[in-house]
Amino acid sequence: MTKEQSENISPSIAVNGHYIKELSFDNSKAPASFMPQEKAPKIEIAINFNHHSVQDNVYEVTLLIKAKALSMDVEDLTLFDLKLAYAGLFSLNNIATEEQKELILMIHCPSLLFPYARRVVSDITRDSGFQPLMLEHLDFASLHQQRKLQKESAASGDVLMN
Repeated sequence: MTKEQSENISPSIAVNGHYIKELSFDNSKAPASFMPQEKAPKIEIAINFNHHSVQDNVYEVTLLIKAKALSMDVEDLTLFDLKLAYAGLFSLNNIATEEQKELILMIHCPSLLFPYARRVVSDITRDSGFQPLMLEHLDFASLHQQRKLQKESAASGDVLMN
C-alpha cells in the first residue's frame, strides 16, 4: 500500500460488545424505604468514565454510574444505593493521532454506551419497586473538556485562594 493509499483510509470504530461489568443495588432499609414519603427523595448521581487497552487497537471503555436516593422525610434513611460499571469493547483502526484516539475513547465511545447504561439504571430502580430513575442525556464532549481543564490546572499547581 502506498503512502497516499494509507492516508485515504478513513478511521473506523467497531463495537465488539457491551456488557454490565459490575452492578450493585442496595435496598437494605426495606421495608422502611417503601413507607409513604411526603417529600420527594434527594437523588445524588455521579458519573465517571475511563478506558484502557486490552490488546492492539482494542480498548475497553467503562462508564461508572453511582446513584443514591435519600429520604427527605426520615433522617439517615437511604432508600437505595446503586453502582453500575457498564463497559464496551471497541476496535479502533486507522486512527491518525493520539489526540484523535483520545477523543474517540473519551467522547464517542461513552456516548455509544450511555443509552444502554441509562436503561439498566431505569430498569433496576423500577424492578426494585421504585420510580424508574431516568438519567438525563450527557454531553461527553463537555465532560471531557472539563476533565482536561481540571487536570491542566492541577498539573500547573493552580490553587484557589480566598
